[in-house]
Amino acid sequence: MGIELDSFKIYQVPEGRQPTAEEFEIATKVIGSFRPFMGGEVDQRSLLGKKLNWERFFLIKKGENVVGVLSFYLAKVGPYNLGYLDFSRQFNPVSGLFRFLIYRAVTIRFTYPESYISHFFIRPSARKLGLASQLLEYWLKYMHDHGISHVDLDVYEKNFKAIGLYQKHGFRIKKARKLPLLGRLLPGDSILTLTKSSETTEKQERVIDE
Repeated sequence: MGIELDSFKIYQVPEGRQPTAEEFEIATKVIGSFRPFMGGEVDQRSLLGKKLNWERFFLIKKGENVVGVLSFYLAKVGPYNLGYLDFSRQFNPVSGLFRFLIYRAVTIRFTYPESYISHFFIRPSARKLGLASQLLEYWLKYMHDHGISHVDLDVYEKNFKAIGLYQKHGFRIKKARKLPLLGRLLPGDSILTLTKSSETTEKQERVIDE
């Protein structure tokens, strides 16, 4: 499943095929919001790589290079399936329990919406080429084709470029919230939840038609 043009290719890793080193690397890329409780890059890659659910990843290639990834939750199932034992073995039983509880507290809300974008990344060398729009647009069509009517995501309030991209594709701000304590450990202390629904899209299309 995917789309292939002269300049780029959007695809999923097929079931039964071993992912390439480049696919594995971008799927386990360090996520800023995970850093406080998953440790450094080595620990985080080791943890995330234990139980990857490739059905919840879309990748984009430019030429022969994998340059972007979008991972998501659907039907309460996400891209990683980590349990307490994974954290315990990576760290130790006590530290592992503490880190696992924070991980669950952070990720449990990803399962509330019908679908949720948990991570969206384009390598710096491939930015400003329209690839982010292509990948997001393809994924939104995939959701629509599978009967999904609502999509949510979170973005840091000061990430203006990302917010502009999402709004260009029909997302609207649902709510804003502060993270006074956890925010000290994250790239920002204020987060916006953005949402997109088929109802919103239909209203926009009616306005354009009128």
